[in-house]
Amino acid sequence: MKGVQFYFNDSEHQISNRISAMPRLDASIVKNLLVVLQPNPYADFLKQAPELNDIDQYCIVVRSDPGLDQRTYNKPLSNEVAGIWIEDESEENANADMLDIRVFTKSDILTQEQQEFTGPSIDTDIDMNEDSPLNHNQRRKRWTLSCREYYLYKLQDGVNDKSYILRFGRLFQQYRVDNYIKIESMPLQFLKTNQKNTRREYYQGVQDSVISGVISRGKVGKGVYLPATFIGGPRDMRHRYLDLMALVQEYGRPDIFLTMTCNPNWLEIKERLQPGKEAYNRPDLLARVFKAKLNILNEKIMSGEIFGEVASVVHVIEFQKRGLPHTHFLIILKPTFKYLSPEAYDQIVCAELPYQRTNPYLYSLVVKHMMYGPCGDLNPENVYIKEGKCKNHYPKWFCEHTTHGKGSYPVYQRQDNHRTTKVRGHTLDNRWVIPYNPTLLVQFDCHINVKICCDIRAVKYLYKYVHKGHDKIMFRIAPENSNSEVDEIADFQNARWVSLVEAAWRIYGFALHSMFPAVLQLQVHLPKFQTVQFEEDADLEQLLQDERQKRTMLTDFFNMNAMDHEASELNMLYKEFPQYYVWHTQFSAWPRRKRGIVIGRMCAVNPIENERYYLRVLLSNVRCPKSYDDLLIVNGVLSNSFQKASYK
Repeated sequence: MKGVQFYFNDSEHQISNRISAMPRLDASIVKNLLVVLQPNPYADFLKQAPELNDIDQYCIVVRSDPGLDQRTYNKPLSNEVAGIWIEDESEENANADMLDIRVFTKSDILTQEQQEFTGPSIDTDIDMNEDSPLNHNQRRKRWTLSCREYYLYKLQDGVNDKSYILRFGRLFQQYRVDNYIKIESMPLQFLKTNQKNTRREYYQGVQDSVISGVISRGKVGKGVYLPATFIGGPRDMRHRYLDLMALVQEYGRPDIFLTMTCNPNWLEIKERLQPGKEAYNRPDLLARVFKAKLNILNEKIMSGEIFGEVASVVHVIEFQKRGLPHTHFLIILKPTFKYLSPEAYDQIVCAELPYQRTNPYLYSLVVKHMMYGPCGDLNPENVYIKEGKCKNHYPKWFCEHTTHGKGSYPVYQRQDNHRTTKVRGHTLDNRWVIPYNPTLLVQFDCHINVKICCDIRAVKYLYKYVHKGHDKIMFRIAPENSNSEVDEIADFQNARWVSLVEAAWRIYGFALHSMFPAVLQLQVHLPKFQTVQFEEDADLEQLLQDERQKRTMLTDFFNMNAMDHEASELNMLYKEFPQYYVWHTQFSAWPRRKRGIVIGRMCAVNPIENERYYLRVLLSNVRCPKSYDDLLIVNGVLSNSFQKASYK
């Protein structure tokens, strides 16, 4: 099968599957063997061997790269069904026709008539009854139905729901993950097949093509790329990180780092489960309830009810190999509400067991959600043990008072007051308490970790951490060829790990990121080197005569400074312009902003780009320039390059 390779990971039923295949096996022995083999990398590779037809021609290739980011290339910590989606970027597979279903005769001979099935057409249960979503779309005068909308409709559980899909346990989980893989594959396939239709080229490059007599438009433009509009892609993650750095530049370092994890025992989830079913059987419930709780938390933070008035709030949803979704919040408070002393830290963060007699409910929540581990000497087999030590540095030290730490976070008060509790068979004290906010813990009844960011050194780590991207997993079975050259890149296959709740979350169309205020990326280009977009069969001469193609964010910024008295009076830098004006893409113009807060960010430019890099330097320092020449004039003298003007 060419194109996307897809695997399911289901570890819960391994024992029963083996016993059913060989009844003479002892279940207890099989269970012990699975425990022994779990951390063994050879066992992981051998699990894939039955999928190979010519197994004798294959060997196991084992590679270890400690340089990989273990935040994404970590092993699963939960027992769940997940999809492993191999992203094959080879040109052969990119251009190959995807055949999702092949039809064989009883004699295992492939029929001559091969059919291609894509999207919802694979499923045989599509109906057109009066409640079908397509009919609803017709009422709204829309005759199309997206793949996501169809699966969203099929996976809803109504009051009088008669659908059996939601009752099939693990099979339903695989069905849901498979559906999401189909949904995300479609835009990727569209981008691959439409690279030749839409080209991007510098305006000057188009002009040069016309002058040199180029007739074939297919020779003009750039190659294949994955745009930043594809959510979760590398360009998207980098753009979001740079946007957050623009917020830090405007408002300062983050003050609070908050993490909230979904609680499968929330009452809203338990009430909707069928008798005898566990929460993991209904990832749709986990996603919907967690989204509702997330909205409430975001409203409380934005209103200033919990921490005070905020200048900026960013949150990111993650679906790691831990079975439950969680969110990271990075909060920047307004100057008058910042927490600047250890006494202020104690007002919102606690890292101790509460007194059980006076506050029994809070005590129960801390024991249930906010006790770490145990690990270290108490549990050397803990997954967070690295080189014999806990990578999160638990247990902490006793501390009589909160103090500023040497690192990026304070050392919280953890008194040796002999308060203990028994967790997972071990007696733990205040050294094992994860920092929390009592008010939020009581309101949300889940793991909700709150940390104070007291050092600027935490900024880049935190913002890169929350935008590290999707989880992946490493495995490879390679054909045996002793004469083949060593290719360290080909020795690994980057496999996207798609969890149950992530599939549900994305099918429901819930956002993965949120940022306040918004950040607008500003173009930086040399004269006549702006990027233009055009169809493959476009008339290039007519394209050059289009005034809108000549106007860009930057050139119209110059025009506004020269022609608009109000813009000239404001005397702004280029990055400050979006705070007062709105970029209108359709008309390529800057009308005055009437509402909302937007921060401008000039796109990143590498110093090796020479003149364009120095142009960006000048735009960062010269106020109210009216043209490119204005940037070149320093002390009344016109320089012949942006580099010389920058030096002056």
